[in-house]
Formats: sequence, structure tokens, C-alpha cells
Amino acid sequence: MYQVTPGDNSVRGSTYGLYFAGLSVEEIRATLARANAVAGELGYISRSGPSSGRGNAAALLMAIANGEVTVMRKDQQDMGQGDNRTLSTPAA
Repeated sequence: MYQVTPGDNSVRGSTYGLYFAGLSVEEIRATLARANAVAGELGYISRSGPSSGRGNAAALLMAIANGEVTVMRKDQQDMGQGDNRTLSTPAA
């Protein structure tokens, strides 16, 4: 988990929350569970802590932000837009 101070690129070791407008607690939990499952399928796994060995949605989000993973809407893929290469898993 990371905390970023504007103008400061150092890591502080904290966390940020996500806001899910209009979802119940159960829906949020299901959404996060699915995001963690997708992360795990792509090889983004927690290495320590209570979720060690399971998918890590935060690591997947960081990979998206760093340009390591590209997200494509399903309707774009179905219409043949973009490339359809298989995503590779992150380097170990």
C-alpha cells in the first residue's frame, strides 16, 4: 500500500480508499472480490499479509497506471477494435 504526497515521489507505506457510488456493502465486497480474482488470473498475487497467495487488485491497478496492462471494453473487443493479444503475466 502506498501514500503519495503531492510533489513528493517517495513511498510512505499507507493506503487510499476507493469510492463505489451507489453500491451496497455486499456489492462492494463482490466487486473487490472479482477484481482480486481477475488480478490473480493475470498473475498479480499478494506476497504477504492476510491475503498472501491471492489476487491483488492494487497491484493490477498499479500495472494499469504504469502501462504494463491495457484495459479494453468488452464491446470494443467484440467489434474487433484494438488488438486481441493475450495479456502476459508479470515477471516474477
